[in-house]
Amino acid sequence: MRTTLGVPFLLFTSVLSPLCAEEAIRADGKIVRGSLHLERGGLLAFVSDKGETPIPLRDLRAVRFPQKRLLPLHTARMHRITLPGSQSITGQILSLEGKNLTVRTAWGATLAIPRSALDSIGPLPGYWFETSDDFEEGLTRWRVQGHPSTGEPAVSGKNSVILAAPRDALERTFTPPLPAGRLGLSFRELQSPAKASCNLELTFLQGKSKHAVAVQLSGEGKEFLCTAPDFKGNSFPGARTEGWHRLLVEWRATSIRVFLDGEVLWYCLDLPSPPELAGLNLRWQTAQGGQPTGKIACDAFGMERAADARRRPQGDATQDECWLREGSQLFGTLARIQPSTVEITGPYGTRRLRWEQIRGVFLLRGTPTTETQTGEQVRLTLGLPVPEGRAHLEGVITALDGKTITLTHAILGALTVPRPVVEQIEWLRPGRRAERAPGS
Repeated sequence: MRTTLGVPFLLFTSVLSPLCAEEAIRADGKIVRGSLHLERGGLLAFVSDKGETPIPLRDLRAVRFPQKRLLPLHTARMHRITLPGSQSITGQILSLEGKNLTVRTAWGATLAIPRSALDSIGPLPGYWFETSDDFEEGLTRWRVQGHPSTGEPAVSGKNSVILAAPRDALERTFTPPLPAGRLGLSFRELQSPAKASCNLELTFLQGKSKHAVAVQLSGEGKEFLCTAPDFKGNSFPGARTEGWHRLLVEWRATSIRVFLDGEVLWYCLDLPSPPELAGLNLRWQTAQGGQPTGKIACDAFGMERAADARRRPQGDATQDECWLREGSQLFGTLARIQPSTVEITGPYGTRRLRWEQIRGVFLLRGTPTTETQTGEQVRLTLGLPVPEGRAHLEGVITALDGKTITLTHAILGALTVPRPVVEQIEWLRPGRRAERAPGS
């Protein structure tokens, strides 16, 4: 039985019987199973499986949607973008130049968000960006063996790194080791291996002891495997399939968890002492006899450090701001935001910063105007294969079927979201006054 990542990481056993229907939570706390419908006149109503009288959404606390496996977003850095009214979007920053921020969302859409509507941009809650590599600048950050190359195919940017059997290998060491965090890597098998397997091996320190956790990314078998001989963990081999895959490894004070495409591959929850990541290597292992062959592409490598939430110091409400990881603040005008860097201009000139140096950026926003939108105002909670990535958007649902939900948003316009991405819908009130960015 496989376990999904769409629930809190500790609750591995809670998904053994996933929901098969949507659930309405009544005002008295009782749960009704059925499905949400858009009735004539644009009103939302919940129809129970028992065929009872439809319940208006306004009479419910919320409607929860079945937990579904969510496809991963192949990016080295996952950003959280906040909008007016405690709304947020999770996705990959593409660019901010001029009036719009371009974002690839967790559900695969590309949005242009007016700069004047942005509140902040930063890493997911509870993390800082530690290091990343989309292999657009070669392999200068790695210790290289053999002759790995960069080029197509790529899933993030223009290049991936391509490793061929039997000798190509990459290695990174971390000094000091990383005490708690998360690592992601996208990979795709380009040539089926023979007499060889390609593994990502992570080296963890516990005191003075070294322990390895190895994930087989490419091999002759029919399953993806994770092995950790020194730990008493639980393994859930996954069926090997073609195409791009996303590996995610998370380690905390007493646990290590390995996920593949949003499903648990291996975990150990009762480590005797905190693990610290000291290094990793990507390499081919060969079997005796015959000529080893195989080829794999890797892309969108990213690491995040677990971080405690801190209160942001008081800023300057008349300027943009970069809040740096070491605690200081830079005020000025954000001239450009890109996937890997931020440029801010002020009395000090122009500073070009990597996202790994930044806690968050906060943008000067004009006073929003308001307008009354027709139809029922709702709040959507959108899921992601990591709980910290949940997004929240408000607007009017104008279309709804078995596959998608269309939300008309005061700033972003009409958004079509795959229904499996939606975790919950809450009724706000009819004709709620929604903020709009100046000039939008």
